[in-house]
Amino acid sequence: MKLRDCVAVVTGGASGLGEACVRNIVAGGGKAVIFDLQEDRAEKLIAELTRRGYRVATIKHNRNGFEIDREGKDSWRHKHAGATTTILA
Repeated sequence: MKLRDCVAVVTGGASGLGEACVRNIVAGGGKAVIFDLQEDRAEKLIAELTRRGYRVATIKHNRNGFEIDREGKDSWRHKHAGATTTILA
């Protein structure tokens, strides 16, 4: 499958099989949107992939409410880790 023009939302994308999918998608030229409850793991993966020049985004879920882009909030941390977009769900 050619991944160059795809955008994939990967649930559980911060670890295990989901992380492997994210890595394969971006390595194949696609863009990945990471959706995972493990905020710290997602941040580390975002930072690593963006340092390598890959484009990733995240989905902000309602686990901690929708207060976004304030210092210390997960959407703010994802942005500073390098996520190009944060989607509210």
